[in-house]
Amino acid sequence: MKTKFTFYRKPLLIPTLIGSLFFGSCKKNEDPIFPPEIQMSVESPQITINLDDKLLINAISSTNSEYTQEWKLDGEVVSTIDSFEFIPLESGNYIMSYRAYNSAGEFTATYKIIVNAIEEPEPEPEAPIRPITDESNMYVTDLFDYSPAPGQFINKAPGNLASAKGILRGKGMATLGAWGGSIVLGFDHSVINNEGEDIIIYNNAMPNFAEPGIIYVMQDESGNG
Repeated sequence: MKTKFTFYRKPLLIPTLIGSLFFGSCKKNEDPIFPPEIQMSVESPQITINLDDKLLINAISSTNSEYTQEWKLDGEVVSTIDSFEFIPLESGNYIMSYRAYNSAGEFTATYKIIVNAIEEPEPEPEAPIRPITDESNMYVTDLFDYSPAPGQFINKAPGNLASAKGILRGKGMATLGAWGGSIVLGFDHSVINNEGEDIIIYNNAMPNFAEPGIIYVMQDESGNG
């Protein structure tokens, strides 16, 4: 006797449907793009500087958006970072522009830069020269001030005004008293600085009394003696 078996095959549809649902749900959303928002460190559209100055301008972003930026000086790109230092080479007017941009928008700023030339200081006028003539005297000829300090022989020779006037045009002697006394004298001609061959001053120094003094020499800038 033979036994007969019958087999039934069921279609596998469920795994296929589940797989389709799974693979169809893996889609990621992209982050939105925002236009650049910039704060410039210099707000005034017109800037005036001197030729020996430097100008630094910063472009400060207030968002985290990504963008491209460029600086132009008279139409030529000079920088692509967030700051630019302008160092003028000559005086004149310049146009500086800044631009930050991406696919969502842009930000722009424009400056007019005026560079002033450096004014050269006027040369100081040279002191007039009074030449030596046949009438010129080798000794001092003018007494402008005599202010002796307290000390020995003051208010009498050689510490009085007559003694101070006595050294004019000759070899007189006058005392300045103790520390602080002074006398102001002048020549009737210009004395040129010849490194040791110009002015000689005599005093009565002794082996045990040096009696040093301080000497100032001034030009006659006004030319009036």
